Amino acid sequence: MLGKGIESALINPSALVDKPWQASGETLNNIDHEAMAVDPALVLTIQAYVDAVLDLASHFITRLRRYASFCRTLASHAVTAGTSGNRSMVISPTTQSTGTPAPGATQG
Repeated sequence: MLGKGIESALINPSALVDKPWQASGETLNNIDHEAMAVDPALVLTIQAYVDAVLDLASHFITRLRRYASFCRTLASHAVTAGTSGNRSMVISPTTQSTGTPAPGATQG
């Protein structure tokens, strides 16, 4: 049960419009509407497929926005930390190069 448009494309591939989203209005208006009709039995299947693709795209865009927001927040904190003179840095204890124990250290 192929749609008439798919069936037409299989029988006559030269009737296909290359990149229909970029085709002119005149080109699209000259398409035989009867040849491009979709079999009514396929409408529900196609609609379910389109809905699933749109749900997936919506989910992806939502995640992408959250990630972009996270990146902006992270960059903002990095800039703020870089411009303020009060940085939190871990400073390792200094060791004496003479090999003698530091004052207050006990030898065992």
